[in-house]
Amino acid sequence: MPDCILHYGFPKTGSTAIQRALSEHLADPRFVYSHFQDPIHDHGNHSRAVATAFSDRPEEYHTHVAEGLSAEMLLQERGRLLGRLDDEITALAGRTFLLSSESLGFLRGSGLQRLRGFLEDRHLSSRAVGYIRPRRESVESSFVERLKHRQASFNEFFKGLADGPRSQIATLDKVFGRENVLLWKYDRHSFPDRCVVADFCQRLGIDRPPVVDREANRSLCLPAVRFLFAYRQSFPASPPGRITIEQNASLIAALGEIDGPRFRFHPLLLDPVIREQGIHLDWLEARVGATLRDGMDDDGGPSIRSEEDLLDFSRESLDWLARRTGSPAGSLAGKDPRAVADAVDRLREIAVAEQVAAERKAAGLLARLGHRSRKLLGHFGRRSP
Repeated sequence: MPDCILHYGFPKTGSTAIQRALSEHLADPRFVYSHFQDPIHDHGNHSRAVATAFSDRPEEYHTHVAEGLSAEMLLQERGRLLGRLDDEITALAGRTFLLSSESLGFLRGSGLQRLRGFLEDRHLSSRAVGYIRPRRESVESSFVERLKHRQASFNEFFKGLADGPRSQIATLDKVFGRENVLLWKYDRHSFPDRCVVADFCQRLGIDRPPVVDREANRSLCLPAVRFLFAYRQSFPASPPGRITIEQNASLIAALGEIDGPRFRFHPLLLDPVIREQGIHLDWLEARVGATLRDGMDDDGGPSIRSEEDLLDFSRESLDWLARRTGSPAGSLAGKDPRAVADAVDRLREIAVAEQVAAERKAAGLLARLGHRSRKLLGHFGRRSP
């Protein structure tokens, strides 16, 4: 077993579930999950910390761009993070160190070399491990994830697919050595209990954590994606900062309440992309030892054939949006994208207000519990002999 396991996360391969399970519930004494990242609400995701600590240009990482962090600010943060990481490694005492980052692709070769050098200087061998989805699912999930992070151009997305994950895997091979880069197919039907955390732990010999959040980072359904696409088309990006990030998260959570069919691209739209990536896909399939073309010809159920399809809202979803935002029944029936975008913006405002109210209620409850605890302690103190 290598001294350090680097888990790299491709989109929608259970990374959030793995990170939360291992950061909050790991009980196997032979392993240590790193907690060097900040802030605490990263839930065990080391992505921003790894990008800050090892990238050539950490200010270009998408979270740092959204927060408006400068290179100077991040340089100071880098020193603090490297110090915390060094302290954790010093305390390992022969145990296996676990890091999980979705930013290894952002590091590129030089950043990965810097990460490997940091570990080797502390006498740690390393292995990179991760999952990959079938290509159709991968393209679909990548579009939704980019839409969540404000990219709204349909055509630019397809132009930027290039060779897919192959270049990232090849870079990991070059830096860590092919024998130290493991790639597994993400297939819930083949996992123990259909659970990616159970599969991950089984592969690495980790005693399975007792608690697993199967709903972590749940995908948006087709109606929710349509609403978000309309919103991104009509509303420019807000100024960078933590408030913008939190408001965007509240909106995504509210859109996650909608029920509907899963988001899918039609095979006719994907076919040219897959044919163009044929050689790269062959390479990935040989590497993972399994087909990644599952469902490529499946045209059953609703799917997206063009950009116009993304603005074809169902009556049921429009009725839901009207109810959720307190709009008059039938007021969105005309399917005007701008009117829908305005309603989604109202949904954002409502979701933010609901989140603030929930946080205040929780803070009030904690304050009352604290007050009662102090009264009880005082009572017992007075009764003490």
